[in-house]
Amino acid sequence: MNVWLKNSMAVCGVFLMCVACEEDQTPHGVLPASIADVELGQTDDVRPGQPMTASIVLPTGGENLRSVEYYWRNGEENLWGMATDVRDGKAYCSFTAAEEPGEHALDFRAQYVFVGPDASGNAGGELMSTATYTVVACDVYSSKWGDSMDRTLQLYPRVFQSDANTCLGQFLDPLPGSAPVDTINRAFVFSDAGLSQITEFFTYEVQKPDGYVFKLQQAWLSAKKLGYTSGRGYYVDVDSPSDTTFVDLSSLKGDEREAVGERLAAGEVDLYWELSASAVDLVLSAAKVADGGVEYVRTFVPRR
Repeated sequence: MNVWLKNSMAVCGVFLMCVACEEDQTPHGVLPASIADVELGQTDDVRPGQPMTASIVLPTGGENLRSVEYYWRNGEENLWGMATDVRDGKAYCSFTAAEEPGEHALDFRAQYVFVGPDASGNAGGELMSTATYTVVACDVYSSKWGDSMDRTLQLYPRVFQSDANTCLGQFLDPLPGSAPVDTINRAFVFSDAGLSQITEFFTYEVQKPDGYVFKLQQAWLSAKKLGYTSGRGYYVDVDSPSDTTFVDLSSLKGDEREAVGERLAAGEVDLYWELSASAVDLVLSAAKVADGGVEYVRTFVPRR
């Protein structure tokens, strides 16, 4: 019996040693020891919605890594596919800055899948690096009065220089409900002191004349939501420019709005509405154009 017991214990011991050896040979996954800092292409005077770039040196090292995927996140926005430009040991990202002034975060994440679980039994892991940037407040959209033309072209990629003092481009309408289509024309005008005026314009046609006044009222409401304070409203007789009639355009409705709309559609009067913000004077205007319809113009200038 003792011999049998001794032999059985020896066999069990050898078996346990073999199992222990097999466990020791499991290819445990190990993350790289560290991750670099995200580098931003610009950190000073970042404007709302301006094009931005970022890069990061990719983590190296680690053990038994089956695969890795890279992701970027700009605040609440996942930039899926924006890190596909991986070259020379770095990942690159192109994105647009947040629209709201203040501090914002750009995150980079490297997500790994292991060949075998790590020491804690995890099938994978991740490393993350974060950079912060501060969006500054502007005068109009992404612009400040006095900006150079080069700076303006950098801020708005769809804009082109049309002459020595003007840049032009098309944009999604920033005043919802104020235009019949999704895009408007925008001109940036420069003087010796830099950017001195921004003008937006579009043409619109409706069946009922009061709709022309209503479009101006919509623009006024949208501008107020952006923080503009309403000033005076008036219309000018086209044949007698000195004949100005002041009217509360916001209260026009029914027959009164129809009557003003008919005169506007007939080319008898032009409508104007003045607003202002801390650094901006804004004039909304509407005038009949020769080929039909009414042209709406928004003119932004430095506050006087």
